[in-house]
Amino acid sequence: LFMTITIFNSKGGTGKSALSFSISKDMGYAMITNDDGLYRRHHPKYKYLQTIQLIEDSILDLGGFITPETLDILNGSDKVVIPLTADFNSIQKALEIMSEVEHGKIVVIANMLESVEDFEEIKETIFKRHEVLIYPLKRSKIFQRSLQTGLSVTELYQENGLSKHQYRSVYKQYEAILKAINEN
Repeated sequence: LFMTITIFNSKGGTGKSALSFSISKDMGYAMITNDDGLYRRHHPKYKYLQTIQLIEDSILDLGGFITPETLDILNGSDKVVIPLTADFNSIQKALEIMSEVEHGKIVVIANMLESVEDFEEIKETIFKRHEVLIYPLKRSKIFQRSLQTGLSVTELYQENGLSKHQYRSVYKQYEAILKAINEN
């Protein structure tokens, strides 16, 4: 099953690019972005496009504002992954997106979590307005390391026994996100 998956939050700093990089590598998909970064040297299927378009078997790392073109991309995607942080502005921007996209295709990642309380607050705020899938992902250096080394989160986790021990809890959360993205 091949899909177009868009990772988007109009708020910067939510981890869109790090997630796009790793998820696309783990799924064997191209990474298409309108936000040129240093990942290009590490990703064999990296493509920078000023104007993003729907491309099958791709993760679209979409930066910027909600525009009619952005909405077309979001609504044309098979899955829309919305990373957000415990930051108020991040949650508000995510809620705006959820109001514009069919809920059955949304996967929300409560990213860079510092505590269980942060996750509970995010869930409570989102569930007041939308019934969507929300997955926790705690703060971890594995995403920074992924961008630095060019290895996906899965590749880093599987490197050796120490990495499996060090990253076991964040990897379990990441694995649940991959599974949710792959489900119809």
